[in-house]
Amino acid sequence: CFQEKQRSQGGRVTQFSPPAGGFKFQVSRSKLQDRGFTLVELIVVVFIVAILSTLTFANFRTGERANALIAQTEKIAGLYRQAQAKALSGELIGAIRPDAYGVYIGASQIKLFAENHSSDPHFYCYDSGSDTLVQSIDIPSYLTITPADSTDLSIVYTPSQGYVYRSLTSNVTGTALTTSQDVSIYNNQETILSKIIRLRSTGQIDIIR
Repeated sequence: CFQEKQRSQGGRVTQFSPPAGGFKFQVSRSKLQDRGFTLVELIVVVFIVAILSTLTFANFRTGERANALIAQTEKIAGLYRQAQAKALSGELIGAIRPDAYGVYIGASQIKLFAENHSSDPHFYCYDSGSDTLVQSIDIPSYLTITPADSTDLSIVYTPSQGYVYRSLTSNVTGTALTTSQDVSIYNNQETILSKIIRLRSTGQIDIIR
């Protein structure tokens, strides 16, 4: 039997006996249950998830556009390398060996062409009336290609000597490239994405950035 003794101020001892049913302890039922989220907490969680989703999507789109820019830059640089290789090897077109191979950048297309000086009044530049078109690629609408100091750039490679010529306007005879020529390529949807193809007088073709 449980008993508690307590001494009173007068020195007497009073005995307490527990009730017949014993002591009972009651805990609020709400405290035993799991606590749920409040409306404010739910709003905060949804807001954070929305921000993270937006950032993830933005990074994905940026990466996608960067990859597209790299692919197009490599394709354009590949045309210059083809023109250079065809010129140095003296590749024939039919039974005729062209006097030069070049690449022309226009408003909507990039063209790999071959020159035959016997029928071409303008040397070392693209002439749609007399040059032989070897290959062309369309410039995608999301790209802007800006040759430095020119709106119609022709870069021409000559056989055997490997000289590089430049014309800043179509149908205007080109001159020897003395240093280098830059071709800038931008993504219109994200202007921070850009590449530069640097064409050197030595024949070296570099992709920068």
